[in-house]
Amino acid sequence: MEYLLLIHADAAALKARSPAEITDAVAAYSAYTELLEEAGILRDGKTDEPLAGRYLIDVPDLDAALAWAARCPGAGHGTVEVRPNRMAEKESYGATFHALSGFHALNSKALLQAACLRALR
Repeated sequence: MEYLLLIHADAAALKARSPAEITDAVAAYSAYTELLEEAGILRDGKTDEPLAGRYLIDVPDLDAALAWAARCPGAGHGTVEVRPNRMAEKESYGATFHALSGFHALNSKALLQAACLRALR
């Protein structure tokens, strides 16, 4: 199933980064994108405003999507929202529309809580 990873970041904090921090962030996102490509799950990836970026991945289930979201550099400095991509094409008055529904947001605190809960299982 396809999942959208929507990366939200504080625009003011992004603008305040030093050139070295920007270089490090670009390297981190490049490495993450390469991991997604090597795993064969990347369907699309882009950066745009007001989002820090987005990835469309194809993984077996929500747990796998959350695991990949946890590895995203954006989870360390913002929030990664995970949405199942329910592209239910429906014909309505001759028009096709796509529905996106449901989401899970991850930030560093949520990731730590999820890791602790999984460790207790």
